[in-house]
Amino acid sequence: MFAVMCPDRKMQWFKNRPAYDRRTLKYIKDLVIKYFEDKYQTSALPGAPTEEELRSRSQQKKNRFIRRVDEPMATTRNFYPADHIQTYLKEPPVQPSVIAQAGGYLKFWEIATITTPQLAKMGLHFVSTPGKAFACYGVYMDLTNNHI
Repeated sequence: MFAVMCPDRKMQWFKNRPAYDRRTLKYIKDLVIKYFEDKYQTSALPGAPTEEELRSRSQQKKNRFIRRVDEPMATTRNFYPADHIQTYLKEPPVQPSVIAQAGGYLKFWEIATITTPQLAKMGLHFVSTPGKAFACYGVYMDLTNNHI
């Protein structure tokens, strides 16, 4: 999870390695989402759909030309608020220069507590963990060869 919480890496680090097929990538993403929802997500916003509703909506096959009359156009694409791991994962990775301007990964997540407190809390936990934070600085363990 530490690589996913590096805003300039996210899932891209795994996607760039041939050892990770689609099924493995989905497993990692689902694991990160479940962990966020179990440990960091606070109660839902008033009027916001429940997680079950969101999952059922995303699993339904929809014709892009047909929508329910009471369903706003904007909700057909993104069901999650800005402070949700799904939104974070859908956004492109942050440019390294943005992280450098913030003063590093810890400062980046500290600043993010203003706009996305739940994500920032998870980000701070993972990039500040001794022995794990090195992943954000480009020294990754090659899991296929079991060496650093």
